[in-house]
Amino acid sequence: MFTPTAPRRPFATLGSLVLIVVLAVLCAPSPAAAQSAASVTYQGVLTENDLPVTGIYDIRFELYDARQGGQKISPTLCVNDVKVTSGLFTVIIPLPALTSGTPVFLEVSTRLDNGEDCSGSEGYIALARRQAVTPAPIAVAASVITQRSPSVPGALRYNPTDKRFEGFTGIFWVPLTQGPELAPANVQYFNPGTTTNFVVPPGVTRIGVNLSGAGGGGGARTAGNLTDGCVTPGSTAGYGGGSGAALRAFVDVTPGETLTIIVGQGGAGASTPGTQGAPGGDTILRRDTVNLLIAGGGKGGGPGTLALSVQGGANACRTFAQSQFLTGQPGLASAPGTGVTPIALLNGNGGGSPALGICNGGGQNYLGCGGSGGEPRTISGPLAVSSGGNGNGAPFAQTGSGFTGGPGSANIWWD
Repeated sequence: MFTPTAPRRPFATLGSLVLIVVLAVLCAPSPAAAQSAASVTYQGVLTENDLPVTGIYDIRFELYDARQGGQKISPTLCVNDVKVTSGLFTVIIPLPALTSGTPVFLEVSTRLDNGEDCSGSEGYIALARRQAVTPAPIAVAASVITQRSPSVPGALRYNPTDKRFEGFTGIFWVPLTQGPELAPANVQYFNPGTTTNFVVPPGVTRIGVNLSGAGGGGGARTAGNLTDGCVTPGSTAGYGGGSGAALRAFVDVTPGETLTIIVGQGGAGASTPGTQGAPGGDTILRRDTVNLLIAGGGKGGGPGTLALSVQGGANACRTFAQSQFLTGQPGLASAPGTGVTPIALLNGNGGGSPALGICNGGGQNYLGCGGSGGEPRTISGPLAVSSGGNGNGAPFAQTGSGFTGGPGSANIWWD
């Protein structure tokens, strides 16, 4: 008969703690573990004086946060009437799921079965020392956020019924709500129309970048003369310039290296009848001579057109060829550099065409409203970025000029 004494304590040995934790993830819960996070398959060897024992034993298990002393972090769990044959036994115990990063030590106590329920405390002898439970990689991944986490302050769990994450305060579980995105700790902005050198701060190996191209300017009205009696229904105002592109990306960098940021200026609107608006400037992030990121500027809107016609009378109209440039083309976004991870690449929008209406044209009903500039492109978030646009075409007026496109923008951020 086994009689536990101080020099003759039994002890259990494990083949592999890693194997056991993986089995805890893969095994289905036992009936006794219906209210637990996971059922752990525990395989051990019980010996007395280095000899394996045979018999019926009660075994209990407790988790602690230290190898000696410390706080108990689980209920006392026990298994009745475990059959031990030649020292070998296998039990399934409902231990709580392990939280990655928390040191856990398993204390095992045993006694020869005395006919009583295992929950009684009499007769148990703790084994020689607590054993560290180290999760295998699969267990770490599975236990970072688990459906039922240990009830320790700061624990997380996922509630599948309400489809939400919950955190434990030490007393109650509370739902985690989605708050607004937070701005990065460090942000540097760059002005339109400038070229700036940016030196990567010490310790920074990755930066976030927002760039937007400038908008193209609006085109001028047709070259027809409003006072020579030659205004025809075919006369038009100017076309709108295209908007710039917008992009957001991460860039791998080296502390201390210098990058160049070029921020585009809005394209000027055409002021001379029959001419095209100026293109918006590109906004570029450059390393040495290599462009890493480009948010292209929109192209300028074309001038108004005049139908091929001749009006009779003393002042016969001249004949105008149709413009080769109509609506301003959109700016294009690209990430040609290496070490770049694009998050959003948005091409600009094209400019609009002139519209029929009475627009500073002396009350005459002709295509007189200038085309609208391309709608800016926007990337949302704490560091929202919008490309330049709104380069409207000139109205059909004696002194009508196209409108200047909106400027580009740039910022760099890091934590």
